[in-house]
Amino acid sequence: MNKAAQAIRKNQTLNLRVLERRREAVDVWLYRLERPGQTLPAWKAGAHIDITTPCGLKRQYSLCGDPAQNRFWDIAVRLAPDSRGGSRSIHESIVPGTMLSASLPRHSFGVQEGTGGGLLLAAGIGLTPLFSMAWHLHHEQRPFVLHYFASSRQRAPLVNALQDAPFHGRVHVHIGLPRSQIDDVIGQAMEQEPNRTIYTCGPLGFMEQIERLRQEHGGDAPLFKEQFVPAVESTSEGDQAFTVRLGRRASQEIPVQAHQSILEALELHNIVVDSSCRQGTCGSCIQTVLDGQVIHRDSCLSASEQGQEHLICLCVSRSAGPILTLDL
Repeated sequence: MNKAAQAIRKNQTLNLRVLERRREAVDVWLYRLERPGQTLPAWKAGAHIDITTPCGLKRQYSLCGDPAQNRFWDIAVRLAPDSRGGSRSIHESIVPGTMLSASLPRHSFGVQEGTGGGLLLAAGIGLTPLFSMAWHLHHEQRPFVLHYFASSRQRAPLVNALQDAPFHGRVHVHIGLPRSQIDDVIGQAMEQEPNRTIYTCGPLGFMEQIERLRQEHGGDAPLFKEQFVPAVESTSEGDQAFTVRLGRRASQEIPVQAHQSILEALELHNIVVDSSCRQGTCGSCIQTVLDGQVIHRDSCLSASEQGQEHLICLCVSRSAGPILTLDL
């Protein structure tokens, strides 16, 4: 598939209907979505979709069911305490029968190929992508263990689905543990499988805890994570203006002001780039850097990818020098 065809597919939207709504926790509704009269596109464990919410904002939600079936998709929507309207409008307005516009699944976080197993570590709503990963590993008969942490049973979405799953014997649910006991559980799990790939998702503090424990107990185990909020506080203080040069458009140059993101500057010049979260978490606007140095402020590129200086997240990251050349 050429890049033009890939771009068309990437921006394709689906019209989905809410088949069912189910309360999963005090602040979480699960929505079961179908494509009337058609099967849904195939997707891989860990994928998310963009939903256009009733208030017009786009929000990203992980597909949290079994990737092997294509009759419906499940998403779990937590009401954000500081909601700007996205999750709140879903909770207040979306009921069975509601039609929604959604993107095709995006695969920025997933199970590594091969025969190796996984250590899945989730907290709260962070279970959603890891639940589908557990299904995938189960279908492939690969070894894995899933540890799920929640502050209370009332704040543990999908816990019943975990206990009903055919792999429930590999699942350990931990309710209300203090931080020190969480350290003990995770540290022991890492020491039992020192080289098993680690997948984690949850609140920022939880994932920082995972990274610290990996250094202490995890040996050389690879670590993959997904974040729903930015890990870096975005700030414009001290930012400088610079120029973006478009390598595939006869070196067209776009000025980026100190208060602007690269994405905003491109949009002002009618250059359309795929985007979604605008917080540096989803990876939709990542582009290739041909020349120049980057100030990385995203939470979706790995430390290795950031260090190679060949990718940039246009919605939050900036140029370290006066000119940055992109493969656009």
